[in-house]
Amino acid sequence: MKVLLFNGTLSSAQDTSEQITDYLKNHLEHLGFEVVVFGLRRTIFLSLILA
Repeated sequence: MKVLLFNGTLSSAQDTSEQITDYLKNHLEHLGFEVVVFGLRRTIFLSLILA
């Protein structure tokens, strides 16, 4: 089964939301899920580079 985790933080530092996302990703992968993390910060960064 696939799981999409959304991390909507725009902070570039290792913050609480990223720690929670990493924990959930690792835990769900351990249970056999295929996890994809969608990070808003990374998406905005890529769109600025490609513009």
